[in-house]
Amino acid sequence: MLKIDNDILLIIFDELKNDHGTLFSCALVNRQWCKMAIPILWKDPMKKKLNKQLLDIIKHSLSYKSKKLLLSQGIDITSNLQLRKKPLFDYVKYCKYLRFNKINEYAMLMSKSVKENDYYLIKQEIFKFYISKCSSIKFMDIKLTERYYQSSHDDLTKYQLYKFPGAMNCFSELTEFHCDSNIDPSIFYGFAKICKFIQKIYVYQLYDNPGLIELIKVQKNLKKFKYTASKFIKHKINEFVGIGKALEKNSETLLHFKAVEDLYGNGFIPKIFSKFKNLEKLILFRLCYCFYQYELEEQLSITSFPKLKVLHIQDASIYTVKKIIEKTEGNLIKIAIYDVEYNKDYDNKPFQELIQSIYKNCPNLRFLRLEIKDEILEEFEKLLIKCKQLEGLVVESCRWKMYNNYNIKNLLLLLAKSSPNNLIKFKFYHNWDFDQISLNLFFESWKGRKSLRFHMIGTEKFISIFEKYKNEGVVERYEDIEDIYFKCFEW
Repeated sequence: MLKIDNDILLIIFDELKNDHGTLFSCALVNRQWCKMAIPILWKDPMKKKLNKQLLDIIKHSLSYKSKKLLLSQGIDITSNLQLRKKPLFDYVKYCKYLRFNKINEYAMLMSKSVKENDYYLIKQEIFKFYISKCSSIKFMDIKLTERYYQSSHDDLTKYQLYKFPGAMNCFSELTEFHCDSNIDPSIFYGFAKICKFIQKIYVYQLYDNPGLIELIKVQKNLKKFKYTASKFIKHKINEFVGIGKALEKNSETLLHFKAVEDLYGNGFIPKIFSKFKNLEKLILFRLCYCFYQYELEEQLSITSFPKLKVLHIQDASIYTVKKIIEKTEGNLIKIAIYDVEYNKDYDNKPFQELIQSIYKNCPNLRFLRLEIKDEILEEFEKLLIKCKQLEGLVVESCRWKMYNNYNIKNLLLLLAKSSPNNLIKFKFYHNWDFDQISLNLFFESWKGRKSLRFHMIGTEKFISIFEKYKNEGVVERYEDIEDIYFKCFEW
């Protein structure tokens, strides 16, 4: 058999990292392939709900000292061990992902008794084992689960992971960190001394935790910050001042900022956004819950984001969205506008101006989500003609029924007539009034072009039409819409 260079194999296997079945088959080909595939297969063995193979390997591989300690407390973790031979590889050393709540689950499974001390002791030894074996964890998740919120919080405080032997070697190369800001500040202070090169920080239940502020502040290459506001704490004005200032310190490297699910308000001081000049992705949901909505929108409207490529924004005024787009210097490739705010009258000018701002300032636009009504179709056609790179379009009917007759016919005729060549992915949200005649006419007009991916609500009413045009090659795929927010550009 022809031997393939290891570097080539590594490139191939890395492409298969999410296809474990194929990658596992590759590992069975020969010794060389096996040695290259196993480290990739074992990067994140806790991703699944339960990996019985990993559970057995942990039981088998715990140090003699740990097993002896557990036995001295009457805990025999090897009594039902299915793995009888020594594993071919030291699998755990390949792990790059550490998930705190998954360790909880494995400890629970290894504890036959219900005694709390047994559970804590087993978990302690698993942490020791992982931290001593894994030389460079890249991803760590210590967010708290709602089901076991208090117990998970107590566990994290009890296990000061950064104090375990080997912690410096294990965590110093951490690049992605998921956490809950309601954790004891000492945990964050501890990791701040070790982890200086985190690139992605995702915070759940955000508030101004002083330890978290320090962890953010000491980073040297923070690129992505995402947060959800607390479901348990009603925020106050100026609640996130410390977090905001820490992010300002990282403004030169910060590329992505994402705020979602602000149930009780967003306390960020609006002026921090003026510092984020290098942002490539800005995602702001539920501005209507923001304490400073007016001030925030005013700041966004005067701030320039010259490198911005992706914009998702909800509950902002048309004016604010328009002003953001106008100062992006032609780099936007994805725009998703949700629940845009406007005066609910018959004035179509704001909508027309918004569409104009898109086709005048976004020559490289590939994906767009937008509310449409019949009265602005003429302006919308100019967008289709000028934005020649468009690949995907998500169209919402106007939410206010009195301003839209919801008839899809005119829009479909326009799309068939003026869509650029690469535009083949469509989604239609809300109450569009589809009918057989309009769909047939649209698909007939589309013949001779690239096959469509067509998503809408209520495909079951038109199965025969979709199947007909799928068999004719007009439609590649059709589906009912599910997620209307975070997966809007997935087909």
